[in-house]
Amino acid sequence: METNTLKTVMDGLMRRYIERVPDVKIITQALVKQGIISVENEIENDHVAFRTMGMEHLGIASFEKIFKHYGYVKMDSFNFESKKLNAFWFAPPAPHFPRIFVSELRVNDLSETSQNIIKKYTNAVKSDPADTLDLNNGEAVDQFLHSPLWDLPSLADYKALLAWVIY
Repeated sequence: METNTLKTVMDGLMRRYIERVPDVKIITQALVKQGIISVENEIENDHVAFRTMGMEHLGIASFEKIFKHYGYVKMDSFNFESKKLNAFWFAPPAPHFPRIFVSELRVNDLSETSQNIIKKYTNAVKSDPADTLDLNNGEAVDQFLHSPLWDLPSLADYKALLAWVIY
C-alpha cells in the first residue's frame, strides 16, 4: 500500500472541505485560541463519507475500487430503509487514516418520476469511471473525487429530488 498517495488523496479531501465549508476554519482556529489544540493540523478525521448512486457504472461497487487499492477493507453493511440507501464502511490500512463510509441511493426503489430524472443525468456515464483512474496518482484521484460525472441538475429537477441528494 502506498501511504504517500493515500495521504495526498486525504489531504486533498480535507483541503477542499475547508475551502467549501468556511466554518471549519473558524472552529479550528477557535480550538487553537482556546488551547484545546496547539495547531489546526492536530485534528484528525475519524471518517469520510461519500454518497453514490446505485446505477450501472456507479455506486459502491465502483467507488470501493479506489479505496481498496489503498488497503482499505470493506466491513459492515447498513440498510437505511427510509432513506433508500445501502452503505458500507471501510477500515483504513493504518490507524492515522480515517474510516471511509460509502452509501448508495437505491434508485430503483424511487418513484418512476424520480428514477427518470436521475437517469437523465447519470445515463451520461457509459463506463465505470474508476476504471480509467491512475490510482497511483494521488493528485488525479483527488481531482476525480471533486469532479462531477454529470451535468448540474436544473432547479426543477433539484427540487423534485431534494430528499435524495443527487448533487
